[in-house]
Amino acid sequence: MKIPIQTPFEQLRNTVITRQQRVHESIVAFRANILSNRDAKHQQRPSRQETIAREVSIVPYEATPKAVDADSFAYALTAEMTEIQAETQHTTRRPLLQALIQHPIRLLVSLVIVILLVYITIMFFQANSQQGAAAITQPTQIH
Repeated sequence: MKIPIQTPFEQLRNTVITRQQRVHESIVAFRANILSNRDAKHQQRPSRQETIAREVSIVPYEATPKAVDADSFAYALTAEMTEIQAETQHTTRRPLLQALIQHPIRLLVSLVIVILLVYITIMFFQANSQQGAAAITQPTQIH
């Protein structure tokens, strides 16, 4: 039986090569992990915007078209306009309220502005009432 004999330099070279291979494999795995995480992070998620959906009703085909009277057409038109106005008013008020609640500084600033406006109006009315009372109590001198 023959036993392979390696010199210390060959052993060192073999260990260095195996370590390099392990480091290279770990770098390749790390790079693949980084790239997959980056791609997953920058992947655009589908937007969850509310879509405008209309109900579609299937009606049988009529050989002779029937005329729609003006009252029912006007009723349907006003109902649709009212629905659209209610949706737009509801969507415009909610973000303003959410912005005030979610940002306490905005709420604090708006509260300070309201308090200052009330204070200014009270002082204005007091100044006007004192000037009017002072003008009444002072006698007028005629020369």
